[in-house]
Amino acid sequence: MSTGVTVAPEVTAALARGAAVVALESTIISHGMPYPKNLQTAMEVEAIVRENGAVPATIAILDGVPHVAMDISSDLTELGKTPVAVISAGVKSILDIPRTLEYLETQGVTVAAYRTNEFPAFFTEVSGSQVPCRVDSPEECARIIYANRNLHLGSGILIAVPVPKQHAASGNIIESAIQKALKEAGDKGIIGNAITPFMLERVKELTGGSSLEARLGRSAL
Repeated sequence: MSTGVTVAPEVTAALARGAAVVALESTIISHGMPYPKNLQTAMEVEAIVRENGAVPATIAILDGVPHVAMDISSDLTELGKTPVAVISAGVKSILDIPRTLEYLETQGVTVAAYRTNEFPAFFTEVSGSQVPCRVDSPEECARIIYANRNLHLGSGILIAVPVPKQHAASGNIIESAIQKALKEAGDKGIIGNAITPFMLERVKELTGGSSLEARLGRSAL
């Protein structure tokens, strides 16, 4: 039965194995300090918790939903300070896609999608999240990359290319498999960097290989 609270997989796994979890308030992010000091301080506090052997769980209400732990990938932070162009198949649906896009915006990262108005979700073409910019040809991609660098913004650019239709896995099948794999990861205490390879392999098994076909399809882009 759903509690209406979104709990990060790392926290779920930590609680399952009886590990220490430290709850942190999000006031420091929302209005405790000015940007970007607020995010920097929040990440420093989480790092201190980890250094002492516990799992940090910053708690906040996002779009009316309580969230326990909000992980910010170091990749996203790096994109905000490195003038590099990243081409990817989008963000895996096991992550918070709307919040990922919101964070990229706060970091000054230019985000675009190739021949679609919707940000792709790695295995599937759709995620329900709109992109601020759309490009429809390789030439447009090149121009937006050139413009981004020519403006000396100091930040990167992310262009999301959806998996080809012929390789796209069924969204419902993938989502069901992801939720099952997440629960299994929590039960087994799989956390951190070990989650992604476990999830990819388990989802492939649960979908009979259709998720692998989607991943291979991305390689043909």
